Amino acid sequence: MATHIRILRLQISKVCHIIKLVQGIIGLGMIRCFYHSKFESLVRYCIIVWGADNESVPIFKLQKRVIRSVCGAGTGTSCRQLLKDRKIH
Repeated sequence: MATHIRILRLQISKVCHIIKLVQGIIGLGMIRCFYHSKFESLVRYCIIVWGADNESVPIFKLQKRVIRSVCGAGTGTSCRQLLKDRKIH
C-alpha cells in the first residue's frame, strides 16, 4: 500500500509541476481539462483502498495546491468553495 501511495505521489507531483508551468500559456479551460485527464484520474484510481491511509494526506494536500494554483487563489484560501465553483469533484 505504502509503495503505491509513494508512486502515486510522485506522479501527481509531476502533474502539479506541469500545471504550474503552463498556467500563463494556456487558458483555464485547457488547464481544467488537463487537471481532469491527468490529475483527477490518478487520484480517483483505487481511492477507496488507499484514501483512508495516513500516507494519503500529502496527496490531498497536493490536490489542494493544484486547485489553488488553477484558480489563482492564495495559500490560505479554502478549497471547498473553489471546488464547488468550478464543479471539480
